[in-house]
Amino acid sequence: MKAHLKYQQNAIQSWMRIDMLLYIYDKTVQYTQTGIQLIESGRTQELPMARLQLQKAIVVITDGLDQDGGELPMNIRRLCLFILDLIRGESATDWKTALELLTELREGFQSIEQEARELECRGVIRGLDPVRG
Repeated sequence: MKAHLKYQQNAIQSWMRIDMLLYIYDKTVQYTQTGIQLIESGRTQELPMARLQLQKAIVVITDGLDQDGGELPMNIRRLCLFILDLIRGESATDWKTALELLTELREGFQSIEQEARELECRGVIRGLDPVRG
């Protein structure tokens, strides 16, 4: 195996689900902040790209939710759909509300990071598979 492929595989295997989730939430916060800056500076012609990036990240979050996991994943899904609705327009207020919600969700997952790592190490939470995801 080529060295760079082996490195990539090891890097993926050392990542845990919580790392991936926090990374995705970091991206949603970043894209939302970019959208707010574009709106507030009057550069709304650039907003569609920030919106698209944010929409893609939110779809990744909702796609990873366990549909049979009870009320919590369903509530996160509902919040994500609400956020998608908020960012359809060019209202800085709506985008700021989306940012607050995404930040709160991210902080919630950050608060259980250590527990999630322990559960994944014990096999209670399935680890990442670099091939299957």
